[in-house]
Amino acid sequence: MPIKAYYDATVVSFLKDDAECILGVLTAKHHHTLEEQQSWAWLQQISILKSSLASRPEGRIFLEFYIPRMGKRVDVILIQENIVFVIEFKAGAVEHTSAAFDQVEDYALDLKNFHEGSHTVPIVPVLVSTNAESQPYPRSYLPKTSLLHRSEQMRLTYAH
Repeated sequence: MPIKAYYDATVVSFLKDDAECILGVLTAKHHHTLEEQQSWAWLQQISILKSSLASRPEGRIFLEFYIPRMGKRVDVILIQENIVFVIEFKAGAVEHTSAAFDQVEDYALDLKNFHEGSHTVPIVPVLVSTNAESQPYPRSYLPKTSLLHRSEQMRLTYAH
């Protein structure tokens, strides 16, 4: 079964690809009306990811990855060192909401349970609210399952 993602590349290739070229690939595969806000959000994601991954150029990256069962797409799947990072961006968000945490965790659970290649690997859900203060995963937010591997130190950093 082919991998269903709008963009699929090694991290090295992603870092070399021009942001506008990546945006063109995303736009070409997007079968809905493309709103300016979506293009802006993709460009923000690409910029943040390029800055964050520059010092760790190994692995594979998928943008707009199709999630089995739900028929939805997660913003980014990053595979590094046999760990799957499920990354959901909230472009322009000034806070990390419970609904956003739920969304990224649901995506991670769907991958763990319904994507054969993800059954036996650690999966780390990551929420990036682009205008919110960086903070560890809240201790008060209890995970729905122990199948997910969490890291309180996991966060993408970037310069404004």
